[in-house]
Amino acid sequence: QVNREDVNRVAEILGCPVDRLSRCIRYRRLIVGKDVTESPLDAERARQARDSIAKLVYQRLFRWLILCCNRALRAEELLLGGGPQTTFVGVLDIAGFESFETNQLEQLFINLSNE
Repeated sequence: QVNREDVNRVAEILGCPVDRLSRCIRYRRLIVGKDVTESPLDAERARQARDSIAKLVYQRLFRWLILCCNRALRAEELLLGGGPQTTFVGVLDIAGFESFETNQLEQLFINLSNE
């Protein structure tokens, strides 16, 4: 069962039309050439679609946050006259300190759950 209040709230936060968000959760779209076919999803697949959208939003938010942090750190390096790689963002988890080339959303979840 779709909770319209939740869908309305999420659509408002994302800045998208409610009907489009609802349709993305309730229907599967298949595009073959110029033909577009939509078929309704059962409850389990609709939950999976909802969860996939949530994960995508969090992943993009995480990337944006890291980009902002790295820009701020880079600006600080330039002000202090440091060279490249003077400052970086690393991820601390229960196993210790790790420095990844690319941090993923799952790493953030692990760290938050361990706090």
